[in-house]
Amino acid sequence: MIPSVALVGLLLAAPAAQPAARESGPDRALAYYHYSLAQQAGRTEQALEELRKAQRYDPGAGVIRAEIARLLRELGRPDEALEAAKEGVRLAPGSADARRVLAQLLRDLAQSGVEPEANLRAVAEQLEKIVELEPTDGQGLLTLVNTWLQLGEGAKAAPVLESYLELDPGNVERHLQLGSLYLQLGKGEQAAAALKRALDLQPDSAQGYARLGDVYAQAEQLDLSL
Repeated sequence: MIPSVALVGLLLAAPAAQPAARESGPDRALAYYHYSLAQQAGRTEQALEELRKAQRYDPGAGVIRAEIARLLRELGRPDEALEAAKEGVRLAPGSADARRVLAQLLRDLAQSGVEPEANLRAVAEQLEKIVELEPTDGQGLLTLVNTWLQLGEGAKAAPVLESYLELDPGNVERHLQLGSLYLQLGKGEQAAAALKRALDLQPDSAQGYARLGDVYAQAEQLDLSL
């Protein structure tokens, strides 16, 4: 049936149909824009506002959520910072940056006396994830070593220190630390190997010899063969 002239006129006068709105998703260009504005604003409430905008445009970006948590901590709002960091890790579990901020906030709690052991163990859990994500993060490995030592977990600290020395094999001080740690664990063979590596690297080090002498003295007291 041929449409009437009046109907054709109505169709022509009607506005063109709008395309269906696309499903909501990240707009990383706008997120980056507001993130950049936040960086320019310094460590201020204005920067926080820009970061919130960036987050709205890319809610799953771990780096944005990490920066929000970091800034909230600096602005003296630790409870909000902790929640932001936890949410960042939940939404972006592959973000080492989000986990790094969460670890710092948990350490803050431990140092303030809030469930120190439980929070330090939570710190260690985050650090383990970080070094899984970034196995060449030497500082992360050392921080994990120190955290396990704070918890009295030398047996867990030793293999992490071994991993660090794979990245920095010429570090005499860390070889000596590893030797001392193995000695404390009663592992004379591993202690001897670490100490010999230290001595091979720096045979003329007075400090190295002094520490090595202490370790050998301890070995004699413990009746360990080096």
